[in-house]
Amino acid sequence: MGRTIAAAGLTIALSTLTVVSAKADLAISSKPTENVSCSAGVCSATAKKAVLNVDALTAMLGSGDVTVSTGGIAKNIDVTAALSWASTSRLTLDADKSLVVKQPVTVAGSGALTISTNGGHRAVDLEFFGKGSVQFWDLSSSLVINGKSYTLVGDIATLASDVAGNPSGHFALANNYDASVDGTYPNSPMPVVFSGTFEGLGNRIADVTIETPNKDEYGPSLGFFAAIGANGVVENLSLVGAKVVNGGMQTTGILAANNLGSIARVHVSGRVLAGFESLTGGLVGTNSGTILSSDSAGFVQARNASMLGGLVGIQYEGQISDSHSTAKVVEITRPFSSVLATAGGLVGDLRGSLTQSWASGSVEVGKRADLVLVDGDPLANISDLRRVVKVVRNGQLYDSQALGRSVGFARTPGHAPIVPHRSLDSQHNHRHYVVTRMPRVRRYP
Repeated sequence: MGRTIAAAGLTIALSTLTVVSAKADLAISSKPTENVSCSAGVCSATAKKAVLNVDALTAMLGSGDVTVSTGGIAKNIDVTAALSWASTSRLTLDADKSLVVKQPVTVAGSGALTISTNGGHRAVDLEFFGKGSVQFWDLSSSLVINGKSYTLVGDIATLASDVAGNPSGHFALANNYDASVDGTYPNSPMPVVFSGTFEGLGNRIADVTIETPNKDEYGPSLGFFAAIGANGVVENLSLVGAKVVNGGMQTTGILAANNLGSIARVHVSGRVLAGFESLTGGLVGTNSGTILSSDSAGFVQARNASMLGGLVGIQYEGQISDSHSTAKVVEITRPFSSVLATAGGLVGDLRGSLTQSWASGSVEVGKRADLVLVDGDPLANISDLRRVVKVVRNGQLYDSQALGRSVGFARTPGHAPIVPHRSLDSQHNHRHYVVTRMPRVRRYP
């Protein structure tokens, strides 16, 4: 079994994530109210670009329920100023498309929050950027998102108990949580298949430690969730400073060991240490579902005969999109062993779809990887496998056009421009050549 960054013939495209445009937005900001009409507790946009002053909104919430609506004219609601209210009032944010939260929203009393986006249909409809989050001081407060009532949780123990009682329920993290006070979990805190929705609301769980006592033997899958089922959704969550240690032959990841559902806008960081014959990833060990706009950082390590990647160990099917990893990936080989791991900066073994995603962490031992880079998308057109632009083999970069000219072949139209040969030093970090769907070669650190 050879060591690879990803499957041969794979095209990896890199793009910058696009924040929802502000051209057709209703902004809740510190600026004066503009193009917004408020009457009987309902504030609606009267133009594509509108502003509702945050202090004016806070004052209205002090005396009753308030609905802020794009009014069928603007498309998105952007929260660009910190918003907090301590009354029992309910704030309803009704966006034709998306709600984008860039500053903290705090329900400081026993108030309530309703979010309606995209006509109540699931999509990229609730996003958090920068300091954006939604927090509740009272866990008995009401949260409704697209017609679904959510149970608020403030710690892992409560979440674990609620999920065990209702694996298909809707749960939301009400605030940031420091899991270092919990000690070490010997197994996944959520050991059942999770088929509900866990909405992180832009909050984070810090310093969770999960370490199995099993050594060099098969055991249960290990991660914050053991498995996210086909109908499961986890989104808008950060797990930072995590440590997941699997001493045996188990599937391992910080967020989940196995994903068959939907993961969106999830960030994880920390250390994943796995045994031999394990499927190990920084985010999830295996993926057969959807991973969107998610990333991992830190350190991922496994031993012989494992499949390990900075983001995902093995992707059986499904899709990874707009995601990346900066994690360092390390495979430890037993002395005199000829069985190696399949390791990748992003995915150890890819069999599904991968678009607009990248990795910048190093891959060891030796920091060498074999790649075949093509100009095209073999997943859409299998004949693109013939459009080989570069090959990396045993640390040496080979240019197909330069090799062709050396034996009398002319440049093939549509192929990427020639770049100088580059020896990939096994003792130093190196740059990976990534061919996008455009006919050019880009170099990324």
